[in-house]
Amino acid sequence: MCSGQRDPAAYLRRAQLATPNAIDQDYNYLSGLERHVESVERRLDERGIVEADARTGSKQRFRKGELNVLQAIERCGVVVEKAPRGMQRQKSNNTHWNKKRKCLTWTVEWIDASQKSRLSQVAETTSLAEAYDTLMASEISERPPPSNKRKRESPEATATTTSKPSSPPPSPPSSQPQLYFYLHRVQTPSRTRVLIHLDQPTEVTLSTVLRDKVVLEYPTIYILPNPPDALPEGFQAEEEFLKVKPVSRGDLGEGTRLNALDVETEERNVEEEAALAAAAAAVAADGAKLRDVLLGDLTRNADQSGHLGEV
Repeated sequence: MCSGQRDPAAYLRRAQLATPNAIDQDYNYLSGLERHVESVERRLDERGIVEADARTGSKQRFRKGELNVLQAIERCGVVVEKAPRGMQRQKSNNTHWNKKRKCLTWTVEWIDASQKSRLSQVAETTSLAEAYDTLMASEISERPPPSNKRKRESPEATATTTSKPSSPPPSPPSSQPQLYFYLHRVQTPSRTRVLIHLDQPTEVTLSTVLRDKVVLEYPTIYILPNPPDALPEGFQAEEEFLKVKPVSRGDLGEGTRLNALDVETEERNVEEEAALAAAAAAVAADGAKLRDVLLGDLTRNADQSGHLGEV
């Protein structure tokens, strides 16, 4: 029974291959395969399914624009830990490549002293203070305006009100409290949240802050009125944390993840090297003792042989 479709595996003689009709058929067949692959990939992305590459066995697939994001993150020297697919942090990550500004736009989580969390999109070339001020200004602009409805007042009350001299409006505070910016350090074994103090928030950019740092999907920045030496309960400065778990970036390498597992592995390697050095020293000492014993035996045997020769 004829299906009306050409069988691409049908045998063709050599003379039939070098014809315009055969070339068109091959082109249409390859174009159909490409459209089918793109359709399957689109359905897999919509359903959140990742398919392994049959040639390399890799399960990594780049969506549109994702390769530019990964290259920009690698250029900045940031280690991004991915949250499990379907988790809220993974869903809320909207870090992307800004084609117009030709820079990376991060999703940033801002947490204030009241533990209120806010998300915003921040270009990597923007300073921390400017990004936070923009976030606060946008929140103020989104607030509904105060109601203009006034309660109906009696003429007596109106007269009484107008007769009283108006009091001057309260003067604004002379200065705002100083705020300190901290980057949340992830993958720490302690229950307290370890914070990295960020100096000069009005000058440093987001890319400078994140260089050689580890973030979970996107950075989390705390804005607190407390200086690093007076953090509230539940927080710990990175300097205090490193006194308990000292880590050297130069020892572990550039861009290496600095987590508890790396620290414990490094300490274990140091202990093993010390044990091996002690064992080698013991073997060397035993070898020296054995050599002295053998030399003593040889010397005594030589002396005995000399005495026998004289007799």
